[in-house]
Amino acid sequence: MRCFQHLLSDYQTYREAFATSLFKDWQPAPVALVTLSRHRQELNATELQQALIALGSVQGWLLLTDQRIALNNQQVEQTDKLILSADLYKEGQSIRVRQLNNDNWLLLTSSIEAVESNQQGTHIATTIKHMAAEPQLGELEYQQLWCRDEQGRLHVEDAVFVGFTGAV
Repeated sequence: MRCFQHLLSDYQTYREAFATSLFKDWQPAPVALVTLSRHRQELNATELQQALIALGSVQGWLLLTDQRIALNNQQVEQTDKLILSADLYKEGQSIRVRQLNNDNWLLLTSSIEAVESNQQGTHIATTIKHMAAEPQLGELEYQQLWCRDEQGRLHVEDAVFVGFTGAV
């Protein structure tokens, strides 16, 4: 049995254990089989601004030194303020920005694609939703990406933003 098939088997065992002995019929979230690919860039302030503007219309948020900007299918605009972090989503790509130091930022693009076969998957994904700070945005939706750690244990490797649901 391949490692990915073991991962699915372990998650199913995890679901069954919760349902029968721990929480009386409560179930962890259903899973989707996915492949994950990532692209990592370290950028200076000018390069970061250019990369964010080039994205075009996105969903998500930017955290600046003095404010949070929510974007619901809007373009990131040029700013002279310091970007501390961001979670954005556009057409199947989750874009995360984190400040590395005063002069450099990490731009991490994660592409998640659903797959049909156990032979193609790299992770299993569960959907997590959180209420947005602004009611008109509905809920923030994240995908938790499950895999095995170095010791072979089932764990959440990452959670990536995949847009707003129920936005007005």
